[in-house]
Amino acid sequence: MNAAGPQRPAQLPPEVTEALRRGRRVEAIKLLRSSSGLDLAQAKRLIDQQQRMHRQTQDKYQPQMQNMIKEDQANTRLLWIAVILLAALVAWYFLGEAL
Repeated sequence: MNAAGPQRPAQLPPEVTEALRRGRRVEAIKLLRSSSGLDLAQAKRLIDQQQRMHRQTQDKYQPQMQNMIKEDQANTRLLWIAVILLAALVAWYFLGEAL
C-alpha cells in the first residue's frame, strides 16, 4: 500500500484466479483483499467484474467450441471407417488367397 491508498491490481494474482477457477468466490475476495489492500466492496466489485468478463468470453466462444467438437467427432468417425475398410481389404487380400 502506498501513500495514496490501496492500489487496484492490473491483473489478479494467480492464487485469486485459481480460487475463482475452483468456484471459491469468497476465498478469491479474501485473497484479493489481503494481497492488494482493497476494502471489501472494492474487492467484491473487482471479482464480480472478472467473473462477468469470463462469462461473456465463454458465451462468445461457446458456439465455436461446439462446432469444433462436432467437426472433430465427424473426422474421428471418418478415420475409423477408413481404418476398418483398410483392415477388411488387408484381410481379404491375405485370407482370400488361402480360400
